[in-house]
Amino acid sequence: MQNGNNDDLFSISPNGSFEVSHSLDREKNSLYIITVTAVDSGNYTDRHRFFNINRDKLHIYGIVSFKGLPSLTGTLTFVRFQNSSDFPRLNVEIVHFSLSEDEPVGTLVAVISAASSRAEPISFYLASGNFEDVFLVEQTSGAVLLEKPLDYENRKDFPLLVEARDAGSPPFSSFAEVYLNISDVNDNAPQFTQGEYQCNVFENSPPSIFCDVLAVDADSDIYGMVVYRITEGNSEDIFSVDPENGLLSTTSSLDREHIAEFNLTIEAAELENPQNKDTTTVVVTVLDKNDNPPHFTQVFYIEVTEDIPPGHTVSQITTSDDDTGANTLTYSIVDENEDLPFYIDLTTGFITVVLPLDREEHDHYVFKVVVNDSAWSVSTDVTVTILDVNDNKPEFSHAFYNVVFPETRDEEVLVLQVIATDADVGKNAEILYLVEPSNVEFWVNSSTGEIYTKHRVILKVLAKNAGVITEMNTDEALVHINVINTNDAPIFSSTRYLANISEDSSIGTSVVKVSALDQDSFSDWSRFFFSIASGNTELSFTIDASSGVVSVNSRLDRELCSIYHLTITATDNGSPPATGTTDVIVTIVDVNDNAPMLISTLAEVKENQPQGTIIKKLKKKTIILFKDSITIQWKKQC
Repeated sequence: MQNGNNDDLFSISPNGSFEVSHSLDREKNSLYIITVTAVDSGNYTDRHRFFNINRDKLHIYGIVSFKGLPSLTGTLTFVRFQNSSDFPRLNVEIVHFSLSEDEPVGTLVAVISAASSRAEPISFYLASGNFEDVFLVEQTSGAVLLEKPLDYENRKDFPLLVEARDAGSPPFSSFAEVYLNISDVNDNAPQFTQGEYQCNVFENSPPSIFCDVLAVDADSDIYGMVVYRITEGNSEDIFSVDPENGLLSTTSSLDREHIAEFNLTIEAAELENPQNKDTTTVVVTVLDKNDNPPHFTQVFYIEVTEDIPPGHTVSQITTSDDDTGANTLTYSIVDENEDLPFYIDLTTGFITVVLPLDREEHDHYVFKVVVNDSAWSVSTDVTVTILDVNDNKPEFSHAFYNVVFPETRDEEVLVLQVIATDADVGKNAEILYLVEPSNVEFWVNSSTGEIYTKHRVILKVLAKNAGVITEMNTDEALVHINVINTNDAPIFSSTRYLANISEDSSIGTSVVKVSALDQDSFSDWSRFFFSIASGNTELSFTIDASSGVVSVNSRLDRELCSIYHLTITATDNGSPPATGTTDVIVTIVDVNDNAPMLISTLAEVKENQPQGTIIKKLKKKTIILFKDSITIQWKKQC
């Protein structure tokens, strides 16, 4: 209050309650004008409010609301004295002094009634104490009702101040206090403070408390009491939980190498209603102690080639330790042989060549490797096998081969087999045979050396190791092959000839021409003549010995022979003569040279038959092959 309270007769509290501090005298002063300042962070509205004060009352109830900019002065409170009979007279009927938090919305809490001799009707308002607008008062009836659900955990009481305001100008108000207590119901389940707890415990430790969990039930008294238990993850009963305070303990020592982590499910249930419950997960990590020796991950058999230079790493000794953490491992070689050509790195276990290797002197080494950690020492044998490199080339058994071979048309005939040997072992001793040049008319089996050719030729044969040809891994030998010529039979241009000729063709008519070729280099051997060897029934055909033309030699009759299968030969003048053969298939084409014939000409009929009676159906046959003829086909192969 800034102005108008010179005698300190009035005071105002931070919540806006306006009170009389000393006795008042209306005859001395019947009106006080007081300026009130309120500071907030919003907009403001200037408001004038009249308070009617009975001289016998020492309390004035007023609520001042502001909106607007911060630190604004704006409300003037006018205080003047009135007769007490001018104020509304209140009657309060309390229905519920205590409300359960699960009371339904709409519950009647209290009924305020009022009468005024000054100006009616009376209007009712909630002046203060209605936090979060949980209650409402009906403006005309004065009924105080529950407007929103109650929550004991949010607020446990409501000091309502009900205003009864008359219809005068200015209006006069009277106030009534309605103090309501809220009682708790069991409407909350326990809740853990964490969805997951991370806890650690050292292996091999004696049974002890190592962790705690906490679940909170917002309800009061017995409704908020919680009981803990382990529901999952404790199949071996290694853990226990205090049912009252949630302290977790081990019941026996743990072995991290057996189980490194546990996932426990902890339940917190209400003592009053176990159906109200919550669960959480406790991840128990078992911390390591160095209680296990390191062990090697494998048996170490190492293979290296003899040409690996010093400084080259050939392998790494690897170990595994069931323990974790800073258990540093160190490696060393224990061997009495001072000439051992290997070294092992102290910390990494890499094995390195330090001296030249020679398989011919030592084809393998066996030595012991020791590994140590802070508490343990173990060892293993390492075997290193020295592998051969291809440092020897193949060698032929002869540097020159001379072969006389008769000409032949057969395939895969062995001409010569050359043999080479290699002083190396394994794949380094494998030999492949090749021929130079590669464009001659023969081939050599890379494994057996089989040669096929037609001409006199000198070959260069190579014997090599597998891989790229170099001077370092090959040897060569000359092979002189003298091929002796032989008489080759003539070869027809076709293995079968097909021809058609009409059965009425005249003698001398050309049927087909065959041709052949003799590839012998001698002129006498390459000359040949044609003849019909078989199939020429009744000497129906003849062939020109020089030209190969096949002609009609006698009258043809398709009804006697419709197909001729002739075998034609071509015989050269070699010594001995060589003969080639081919087939000529001649089909005789039909002509209409036969009349139909009646099969039967006799019939019987009874006397006195009427005119038109069928006596007999005549049948006929034909050997003509036209489409409109009677279909009786004769086919004969000669």
